Amino acid sequence: TYNALNYTQVINASLFNTAIPVTIILVCFLLKIEKTNIFQISGLLISVLGILAIITRLDLNILLTLNFNSGDAVKIRTAVEKMAKKVSTKSSPVVTVHMYENWQPNPKKTGADTFDWAHPNEQGQEKMAVKWFDAMQPYLKK
Repeated sequence: TYNALNYTQVINASLFNTAIPVTIILVCFLLKIEKTNIFQISGLLISVLGILAIITRLDLNILLTLNFNSGDAVKIRTAVEKMAKKVSTKSSPVVTVHMYENWQPNPKKTGADTFDWAHPNEQGQEKMAVKWFDAMQPYLKK
C-alpha cells in the first residue's frame, strides 16, 4: 500500500484511505453481510467530511484539480484485494485478477494493449479474457 506513495500525491493517498471504510460498508450492505446502523454511517460521514476539510483547507478547487496516476491504481488494487479477502467465503468466493501484469498501456509502443492509455484494444481485450478465464477455471470445474 505504501509503495503507492512513491508515485502519487499525499492528498490522493489520503482520499483513497478514506474511501476504504466507505467501500467496506457499502459492500457489506449490498451483500447483506452485516447491517449498518445510523451511528456507523454518521461516524463515517463525519470522518470523511473532516478529512476533506483538513486536506483541502475548505478550498473546493483543490478537489476539482486533483490528478490521478499509477500510484493511485496501486492503492485501489490493494484496497479491492483486501475487501475481496474479507467478504470471500468457501461457498461464495470473491476472486481478484491482476490484469496489468505483462500489460503495455502506452498506445504508441509496440505491443500496446490499449488504444488510449485506459481502454483495451483488441489485443488487450484478449489478454484480459484469458486472465479471467484462467482465474475462473477452478470454479467452472465444479
